[in-house]
Amino acid sequence: MRFLSRLRAPCCAIALMTIPCAAYSAETVSCDVEAVDGADARLWAKGRWRELEPGANIPRDAIVVTGDDTRAKIACSDGLVLTVGLATEINLESVADRDQGRVAQLIRGVLGVLSPRRIRESLTVRTPVATAAVGAARTLVEASPKGGAAVFVREGSVNVSAADGSSARLGPGEGVTVDASGVAGPVKVWGAARIETSMGALGFDWR
Repeated sequence: MRFLSRLRAPCCAIALMTIPCAAYSAETVSCDVEAVDGADARLWAKGRWRELEPGANIPRDAIVVTGDDTRAKIACSDGLVLTVGLATEINLESVADRDQGRVAQLIRGVLGVLSPRRIRESLTVRTPVATAAVGAARTLVEASPKGGAAVFVREGSVNVSAADGSSARLGPGEGVTVDASGVAGPVKVWGAARIETSMGALGFDWR
């Protein structure tokens, strides 16, 4: 697989989209912290910082920051699961908003996403240099503090476009790296060492 087309993307977003398999009710989705592994994690919510603890609800525009030795898992009531890896900062902007679009902004670090087939709504994860549209999948997204990004698919498939306008479709085991200027490299099958590094940063059931 290689980059297929040159598309102009107005913003850099990673859209995690699922295939509708059944009718879904209009009830509000609730997303809560399921687990925290480590002692250095903070939550910005409703105008203040506090320690991130299991059971905490993730409201609109919440920000989660993890330290170098801390990870967190966030589970939503419709089955979406987000794993926040080591040294990560993410704005969970409207993850629970099923009407206006589910959006998160990965500022730095690594995010694991498990999006079951039964979820109808899409999740958009914005990064500075890449955009990906994901079907029902298990995938991870990385945002480097130096400005680059990477996407890897463990299960399912992902359509990725870079800020330079190029695009590609990733299958299981495949990943792509986008540099700080928005130029994407070729789609590659990631080696065991590369996968182990990223999965290790996520921890939990990604290892």
